[in-house]
Amino acid sequence: GLPVLNLLGAAHAAACQGDRSGRDALLGQARAQDPDAEVAVDFTQALLEADAGQWQEARVTLERLHARVPAHVEVSRRLAECY
Repeated sequence: GLPVLNLLGAAHAAACQGDRSGRDALLGQARAQDPDAEVAVDFTQALLEADAGQWQEARVTLERLHARVPAHVEVSRRLAECY
């Protein structure tokens, strides 16, 4: 399969085209392909959700991330932006 970075780039491209289902499918592929990249995939998901105006979804994703990596400064900063 494609490397996770390529899948994240493709998810970003799908999001830029307004293809939320394509974005979500590509994020799912990235998550399934490399479970060790879950933080990067979830962070990308949260950013793309926020960019699409899906603030509640972004907040849920960021809260899940914050529970896993509470010292991640950028996750904390982005989470604060959702409120």
